[in-house]
Amino acid sequence: MYNLPAVMKSETVYLVEGEKDADRLNSLGFTATTSPMGAAKWKPQYTEQLRNKDVIIIPDNDKRWRRIRNAYIAKNPLCEVCKLEGRLVSADVVHHIKELSQGGTHDERNLQSLCERHHASEHMKRRYDNRE
Repeated sequence: MYNLPAVMKSETVYLVEGEKDADRLNSLGFTATTSPMGAAKWKPQYTEQLRNKDVIIIPDNDKRWRRIRNAYIAKNPLCEVCKLEGRLVSADVVHHIKELSQGGTHDERNLQSLCERHHASEHMKRRYDNRE
């Protein structure tokens, strides 16, 4: 794992796509890391090294992801959780149900349109679940 000594000392870690992004956040006083050789090379030991830490994932915002996100939200413009609650609320983000770092993909079956409130709620649940 990139920047491992600092990661081990920190309570909050930013997980980004690439050393350049990690170095930029580190230069600003944050503790950031990435998976060497890209997210597809994530190893289970990296997950263990992040256990009990507040991990903030900043996904790569490349052209491919923007294209996938825009196509998905065009087909699913409403928050999928709000719809289940009987409310019609515009979606703000496309959420990965299973995180990319945990083996999730950009496949539509792993995506979910959410409003900001439900997106924040999902990430708070993940933080809590990762502490156990």
